[in-house]
Amino acid sequence: MPLWQLIMSWEEELKEFIDNKTVIMGIGSEIKSDDGVGVFIAESLKNIGIDNVIVAGATPEHWLGFLTKKKFEKLLIVDSVLFGGEKGEVRIFDLQEISERFGLTHSSSLHLFYDFISKEGSVKELKILAIMPVSLEVGERLSVPVKRSAGKIIGFFKNSQ
Repeated sequence: MPLWQLIMSWEEELKEFIDNKTVIMGIGSEIKSDDGVGVFIAESLKNIGIDNVIVAGATPEHWLGFLTKKKFEKLLIVDSVLFGGEKGEVRIFDLQEISERFGLTHSSSLHLFYDFISKEGSVKELKILAIMPVSLEVGERLSVPVKRSAGKIIGFFKNSQ
């Protein structure tokens, strides 16, 4: 069997990861084009009634208290990530892989964030739903490939309800 058939799609990985003890956090800067995709997706999920969604924007650390008080066991961060894929491509990474291979497009220290919520709260697993950006220039619009991928992600959650 070819290697590509052994690798799960992001949809299959999400189906395995998401449950009622998962919180979804959209992060990024809405004024830097595709960096705002995590916020766009989180806002859209809240608008269609998906539970346990946080629109954190550029300051996910503001949600530390909330995350440590709730009994979430898993955290899914949605963000643009420069991982070298096709424009608008969607992938899922764990914290170790993303910190070793790629850079998140915002400056928060994800390791410190995760260390805190896992020690002070109940979160034991963290995954990053990454969308490859086209542009991180100042601007408030998502590129067409990134917006198309955002629509697929939103559709996944809408159809999973």
